[in-house]
Amino acid sequence: MSKVFDGVLLVSDIDGTLISRDYKVHPKNLEAIEVFKRQGGLFTVATGRSYEAARPYALAAGVNCPAIVYNGGGLYDFDKQQTVWQSFLPKEANAALLKATAAFPEAGAEIHAQGVVYLLQSSPEAQKHIDDEGLTVIPCTPDSLPESGWNKILFAANPEILKRLKAFSDENSVPGAYYIFTSRIYFELIPAGADKGMALVKLAELCGSCREKICAVGDYYNDIPLIREAAISAYAANAPEDLKAVAQYVAADCDEGTVADFIAHIKTILGGK
Repeated sequence: MSKVFDGVLLVSDIDGTLISRDYKVHPKNLEAIEVFKRQGGLFTVATGRSYEAARPYALAAGVNCPAIVYNGGGLYDFDKQQTVWQSFLPKEANAALLKATAAFPEAGAEIHAQGVVYLLQSSPEAQKHIDDEGLTVIPCTPDSLPESGWNKILFAANPEILKRLKAFSDENSVPGAYYIFTSRIYFELIPAGADKGMALVKLAELCGSCREKICAVGDYYNDIPLIREAAISAYAANAPEDLKAVAQYVAADCDEGTVADFIAHIKTILGGK
């Protein structure tokens, strides 16, 4: 006898979606995810976080297939504790980083490289990022950075500084990479072709999921590719207003159980009672 969610792949962003503003997985989400999995569903997360920063929430939510990490730059299997696939920034990113930090000494700069976070330049916003995600960082200088294997660069600063940094990046593009805002205070350099949507396609192929049973929910601009690749999609009620029209459904606020509400919506779409 088939189950309601047989073959359904559900992917959720973490911050502002799976977890509430106090950085906890809402109990409604935990309960709904367990029911979803018992009824045949595959659940995982898609995040800009490294796999180490995503680990507590992925394990708490009980993901049962590989997760999308580094904003689509990698797939990580928490069950096997191994990277399934990942992409790297081109060597030109090294010079671009040094140029940007010289021009914006007030912006924090983190280099995420295969599970290790190097802190080249600090800022109050970078410290917030480190504290919020529970990161262990290695302070470094330009000479002590690894030469390759960079998954992403994260700049952390107040919105006004990042606005100027974006204008600077528009004039100093990096071949084989692109810049994207991942929050009001975070601006990242990501490998070209790597985004949550592309990673979702790879994940679906890996899991054998058919297109019409792919579901995704998020809360920010870097979730747009994820939302567009899903057959059934939602943005959390706390997402910026202009994003809500991108998805098919507006789910509950992250403080009220976004994922649980979306699972109930998916069940209605699939004809479950």
